[in-house]
Amino acid sequence: MGMPVGPWVPVLMIALQPLSQQSWAGQLAPIAANQPFWASSRDVPGLIANGQAELAPEGTVAPPVEPPHTAHGSPGFGAGTSNCSP
Repeated sequence: MGMPVGPWVPVLMIALQPLSQQSWAGQLAPIAANQPFWASSRDVPGLIANGQAELAPEGTVAPPVEPPHTAHGSPGFGAGTSNCSP
């Protein structure tokens, strides 16, 4: 048996240390310590186990789930197309 296949859902977390973000479209803005961010549910166990992040407490103000002009969650790929998120 292999890895389970999605669906992956966004989970609101708080960074415990500075984190970098990468996507198919390239490098994204870094996440500062104590900043809320969205993680894929498949990454949550590793982020917690490594002490990099924790689940966000109730009432945390959430950032947007995806950056603008995304295609399958990758910023930039959808720019100029009609069927991507604005």
